[in-house]
Amino acid sequence: MVLLGWIFGSLLVLHLFGSESWAAEGEGGWRSSYDLIMMWVNFSILAFVLIKFGKNPIKVFFRDQKENIVRTIENIEAEKEANDAQLKQTRKLIQESSIRFEAI
Repeated sequence: MVLLGWIFGSLLVLHLFGSESWAAEGEGGWRSSYDLIMMWVNFSILAFVLIKFGKNPIKVFFRDQKENIVRTIENIEAEKEANDAQLKQTRKLIQESSIRFEAI
């Protein structure tokens, strides 16, 4: 009874999932190798073209981005120093005001 269940289950699985493999004719052994080789050839060509023609624009882009970031940081640092000086001046005025207020 168990053997009959295994046979029936195997036939059911082959019927549901094996139709694609039954439809293939011959071995087709060279096609998978050809597809793999052509995939690597195409990747190599693409990598060569990207490196050959894309290296300089990418370097220029990153250099420009670096310069832009450096300028932004310098501007922020200058703004911070100006704000610190203004804060110091304001604290000095507050201290002078409180001394004058105590005197009054």
